[in-house]
Amino acid sequence: MISGAAQADIGVLVISARKWEFETGYERGVQTREHVQLAKTLGYLSCNKVDDPTVNWSKERYDEIESKMIPFLRSSGYNVKKDVKFLPISGLLGSNMKTRLDKSICPWWNDPCLFIVLDAVEIPPRDPKGPFRMPIIDKFKDMGTVVMG
Repeated sequence: MISGAAQADIGVLVISARKWEFETGYERGVQTREHVQLAKTLGYLSCNKVDDPTVNWSKERYDEIESKMIPFLRSSGYNVKKDVKFLPISGLLGSNMKTRLDKSICPWWNDPCLFIVLDAVEIPPRDPKGPFRMPIIDKFKDMGTVVMG
């Protein structure tokens, strides 16, 4: 995750909306929170997976996850209005990824699909003469401090 995030221009965090999976990853402080912190160096886009039968494209579940994630993203330093976009998708079926969701599947969704949102993101220019940036993976002491990245 760290080496991939260091090379990316934008990050997409996919959050499972399946009952108990979101709670396990977020509320118990496991991977969802860690990945939010790792992606902090990127322009950030949050994507919400809602295709599971326990969710069935439920707006209530989507709103519940969004309402729990927004305060955490703000406390992590994200500008939620500018840097974060929540989208309901189905990675398994590909729904709302390349083409917008059909109203028969998800009548409450009116915004664009994932690819259109990604294409609209303005990527900041890279400065080849700018400072060197390297994510630190590990460090140890051996005749001084040695860092790995």
